[in-house]
Amino acid sequence: AGTPGAVTLMALLINEGKISEARQRTWFVHLHFTKYPAKEALKSLYVIIDKPQPLIQALIGVSGYGRKVCESLGSECATDPDIQVFTVKMSKHLGNKCRVKDVTEEKKILATLKALGNIGGAHKDVQNTIRDCIKDPSLPVQTRLAALQAVRSRACETSDLLLSILANSNENVEVRIASYLGAVKCPSYSTMKKIQEVL
Repeated sequence: AGTPGAVTLMALLINEGKISEARQRTWFVHLHFTKYPAKEALKSLYVIIDKPQPLIQALIGVSGYGRKVCESLGSECATDPDIQVFTVKMSKHLGNKCRVKDVTEEKKILATLKALGNIGGAHKDVQNTIRDCIKDPSLPVQTRLAALQAVRSRACETSDLLLSILANSNENVEVRIASYLGAVKCPSYSTMKKIQEVL
């Protein structure tokens, strides 16, 4: 993927339709291996995630680059304006709170949830949307599980939600197990006590 300049140029060429789909797929796979992540280059990738129907590999690859930028920012990642804009743009592919219309859209939603989980520093509105996806029992189980995976790096911020799902005996078993695995990543005394009460 190379330098920030190379990333910016490739994003421009892809947006202009000058790169074959096969070559795009290969480039997106390698994008998160770049050694020189930069916010300026991240902004150039907006045009790719703004597409109504981006390649699945694009969502994952671009999020990998976002993750690299996030890591370079350290603790500032969660509040960085460019990262926030990036995650908001990415979240538009979740549609109406992860509700699926067809198989193609389902694949895009699952990829978007994985992508947002990769980045880590999601905008508050994006986090709320993901929480809605987790809570909705009408959604496919795999979609809810993907949403739970998307908040894995924010276990302490979502522990109340995870514990409420775990405590609900009417919930899907797989979703309850995933909630348990998420909750134990934030091993506070109160969390452990609530888990013990449920189990």
